Amino acid sequence: MKHVTVVLQASDPIIARVCKHKFEKIAGWDIVTTTGYKDTLSEAQTTRPAILIVELDVADEQGHTGIDLIIAVAESQETPTMKIVALGDAFDDIEKRQAIEAGATHYYAKNDSSIMDIIHEMQKELE
Repeated sequence: MKHVTVVLQASDPIIARVCKHKFEKIAGWDIVTTTGYKDTLSEAQTTRPAILIVELDVADEQGHTGIDLIIAVAESQETPTMKIVALGDAFDDIEKRQAIEAGATHYYAKNDSSIMDIIHEMQKELE
């Protein structure tokens, strides 16, 4: 099995715990959890994970949003190989379009079934 590292930016501890459990136990992936813009950007640039998962609706003290983080990570990649997954509150076509235009490769609503969707789709793409 290919070694996969995931960086998960999640402000919600419940989402972080559920994702960590499913990614580690079901997919066998290593996961690094971050909360803020700065630490997530730094971790993504240092670790160069196969997958970066970003919550769109979170803003830090400086007003950086998930969209800002996606733009910064996408622009910092010399060769875009990282899967950037945007997590929104709901299936919102406008939010999805904004995330994809910013550089996200995938968009999901935050719910339990979407976590499994992420695992299955990423496993196929990373084979």
